[in-house]
Amino acid sequence: MSNPSTATQAGIVVLIPVYNDWTSLHTLLRELGAVSFAQGIELSVVVVDDGSSQPSPSDLLDGLPAGSLRGLEIVHLHLNLGHQSALAVGLSEIYRRHNPDLVIVMDADGEDRPQDIERLLTAHQRDPNAFVVAQRARRTEGYWFRVLYGLYRLLFRLFVGKGLDFGNFCLIPRALLGRIAFNPMSWNHLAAAISRSGIGIVRVRTDRGTRFHGRSSMSLPRLVSHGLSAVSVFLDVAMIRVLIFSTLLMSAAVLGVLTTLYLRLFTELAIPGWATSAVGLLSIIGLQGLILSTIASFLVLRSRSGDQTVPAVDASKFVAGVERFLRDD
Repeated sequence: MSNPSTATQAGIVVLIPVYNDWTSLHTLLRELGAVSFAQGIELSVVVVDDGSSQPSPSDLLDGLPAGSLRGLEIVHLHLNLGHQSALAVGLSEIYRRHNPDLVIVMDADGEDRPQDIERLLTAHQRDPNAFVVAQRARRTEGYWFRVLYGLYRLLFRLFVGKGLDFGNFCLIPRALLGRIAFNPMSWNHLAAAISRSGIGIVRVRTDRGTRFHGRSSMSLPRLVSHGLSAVSVFLDVAMIRVLIFSTLLMSAAVLGVLTTLYLRLFTELAIPGWATSAVGLLSIIGLQGLILSTIASFLVLRSRSGDQTVPAVDASKFVAGVERFLRDD
């Protein structure tokens, strides 16, 4: 746990990563304030400015109901780390300087709906020792994005052996915050790190909201990078599956070569020239399997022996400063 002498009791902290999308953040803060005021929930907000090229505006709290939020804090990063690493920095800063009962992670664009926070809290009350994640019941993206996202989920299941059916929108209890803050895997992909943590997960079905402003910046390269980041959390599992596949491929190639030689030397079934071509093709397949298995083996060893970024230890190096907005009413 954080040192009580330096931490402040923060109740429920909402963590929001932002890259230049200050207009959407302003709208989200107003909706969070309305939800907080209507439901009697005390919320504090920590925003991680992921190296935005546009400065944060000074009127972010304008239009909020009086007393709806306890405060707003913006953690500015030296550079753009990417969505997942920015989340890891934010969680580490909350762990290090706050003492929250709960942390709720959500995006600023409006697709994570503030009104669903109450559902996450209700699920947490039923199982207070588990992560609570939002599982999408309905998506609003375009056709091709849904197709590519479905392909990503299929490949993830193929490489890892299980699905990943939730994203960043989640609730993290105080007792589990350190598990994430000190987990190197959360630097690459928060949802995958939660999935691999071995701790109970409660899923809450939610609809995806409509974006406040603009269009999604999740292009094909970003989606591929996002998928690879998720797989990297299970790199050893994925590479072991690749190793098993490549070993089976080599075994099949060797068996094919032996069968071809037998047919060529001891039977009358071989057609002139056919055996040589078959042995050559199978040898190439076997060599590819050997190369693939070798690479997979070294990647598994590298993942277990290499230096890893531990957010709770390394995150503060990326923080350029903290800007605090406090309400007097």
